[in-house]
Amino acid sequence: NKGKMVKPRLVDKIVDPNTGKTVYKSKTQVVGKPITAKTSKKVLDMMEAVVYDEKGLGQDYAIDGYKIAAKTGTAQIANSNGTGYLSGSSNYIFSVVGMAPADNPRYIMYLTVKPKSFGNNDATKNLSTIFNPIMKKVLDSSQVNNTNPGTVKVENVVGNSVDDAKDKISKQGLVPVVVGSGDKVEKQSVEGDQTVISGEKVLLLTNGTKTMPDINGWSRNDIAKLADLTGITVNYTGSGYAYYQSIAAGGALKKSDIVEVKLK
Repeated sequence: NKGKMVKPRLVDKIVDPNTGKTVYKSKTQVVGKPITAKTSKKVLDMMEAVVYDEKGLGQDYAIDGYKIAAKTGTAQIANSNGTGYLSGSSNYIFSVVGMAPADNPRYIMYLTVKPKSFGNNDATKNLSTIFNPIMKKVLDSSQVNNTNPGTVKVENVVGNSVDDAKDKISKQGLVPVVVGSGDKVEKQSVEGDQTVISGEKVLLLTNGTKTMPDINGWSRNDIAKLADLTGITVNYTGSGYAYYQSIAAGGALKKSDIVEVKLK
């Protein structure tokens, strides 16, 4: 809601079954604005990284065809005997809150489970067996998926000229990133015919000298794709999104290079 706090509603509308007319329609009621729209967007981006970053703790909540944003939770339980907390790997309250579609949330789901509900098994994996099918069913049955606008099958542009490849990838609603100074594409970070989420980066490795792209604002997952494509080693400091790279944009890249990246 772009930082706006909205009063929850249980009833959207009431329709007269005899006439088909809407006799009541609830209205959105804003009760406050505790954070700015900019802060809201930043938090939403971080929640998306929980699901899609290579080190995100909520990767099990990914649902094919949709972008999901989530935040996992783990709470200690007070010891009923007086002081301290219960011990043991299963003596916690586990939870998750997830939203979809992440770029413009329409649905939100919160789940929490009692201690030992899943024994000593992975709580995230088990919670996802509840969250994923319910959220997917809601998304599938809504207008969100009428034309499945959230995904696209990537075109194979290997062997194409750089200009043609960029044009084709852009027309698919994806973001082409050229890695190299050559005139032809030798390799792409996402193979042809693979299905990805609209708006994702597709890295295009060219012939000639390999060059470092500007990775400012990139997620760790995007940077990992760059490392896989070029063979470089990346050392990370911090978490979040890149704001510093030891090899400047446009600099030559070799497989033996070690790139220092700072995230925040």
